[in-house]
Amino acid sequence: MLDYTVLFSLLALGMYPACSGGIVFEGDLSATLGLSASLSCSLPGVGGIKQVTWQHRDPAGSVHAVITLSESLEQLVGEQYAGKVQLAADSLNATTLLIRNITFAEEGCYTCKFYVYPSGTVRETSCLMCLCPYTMPVLLLCMCSYTVPVLLLCLCPYTMPVLLLCMCSYTVLLFYIFLIVIIFIVLICIYLYFTVLLLNMVKHRSVWPVIIVTVPYT
Repeated sequence: MLDYTVLFSLLALGMYPACSGGIVFEGDLSATLGLSASLSCSLPGVGGIKQVTWQHRDPAGSVHAVITLSESLEQLVGEQYAGKVQLAADSLNATTLLIRNITFAEEGCYTCKFYVYPSGTVRETSCLMCLCPYTMPVLLLCMCSYTVPVLLLCLCPYTMPVLLLCMCSYTVLLFYIFLIVIIFIVLICIYLYFTVLLLNMVKHRSVWPVIIVTVPYT
């Protein structure tokens, strides 16, 4: 069997200026929820490629056929990925898979498989991790100040705190719940403070306005 080199890269696309040119990696990568990701797989200088297949292994371990490109460049998209993915290919040697509107359902590992005649199958795999996008709590907590204390709380995309604190979509929800609980506790404290204050005023007969109502007698 011939020794082929498969080039596999993932380009995370986003609206952030720092990443506007895209970041190309080999191996595990990340993409921001709600945006798009582009996965490119090429096998340069090789003939006899009969078919290219993209597969997705989700976090549960299930493997799904995403899209298949035949020798005639005809595309067959998996049912659950219809309208979600698009394959750009001028030839079987290089394909680019675009995944739109990234969600946690698209997390997992993607395998690009070249079926080469007569040598056999060549494949490469890379994994995609989803990161939470900017939200109001993120903007309040994270102004992208990279001091150590702020960094530990920061939820900026493409930073280590995101990998630690934003592994699932419940992070923002938990923040809102925490914020509501804090507001509720503050309101309770204010209520108790004024209640005690009023009771003390009554007990010591502090300055209380006396209203005398006179009713005319006929």
